[in-house]
Amino acid sequence: TQTFILDLTAPLNGDADPVLPGMNTKRIDEHCLEVTISSGHEVNRVFAELDKLDIKVASMRNQTNRLEHLFLSRLARGT
Repeated sequence: TQTFILDLTAPLNGDADPVLPGMNTKRIDEHCLEVTISSGHEVNRVFAELDKLDIKVASMRNQTNRLEHLFLSRLARGT
């Protein structure tokens, strides 16, 4: 899976997380959304589904898996 952090151009409406078919979504705050997609899904599908909900994205970044990052940093230090 891949997780992306999306900064939105306008605040999300309501208190519920947006529902994107086949994807996990989590509201970080009213202007930021976390979306997790399975391998095999394209990022363009995220934008298409958000567009259907009239949610516009200002910027996007890939969330680094903290455990993977910790493991790689420990390997680099030799511990």
